[in-house]
Amino acid sequence: MKKFASFYGFNDRNALLYGEETLGGAMLRAIRQTEEEYAEMQQALLQLGRDIDRESRSNLKRALAACSPSEPQQSRQ
Repeated sequence: MKKFASFYGFNDRNALLYGEETLGGAMLRAIRQTEEEYAEMQQALLQLGRDIDRESRSNLKRALAACSPSEPQQSRQ
């Protein structure tokens, strides 16, 4: 599970991951989180979302630039 999660940027700071631990164990950790721990996890997850958004927009700009001609073409009349 952790290999899959890390590929997408999830880690112990922004997600409740489990590997050798069972799903039930991870759920118990979630229940036992303090409000502060939960808030920190939320903030880390929001930051991951912003990072993914920024990378996605950058990739889109690069892709569009690669598809666009380098010089504007004159219209034919």
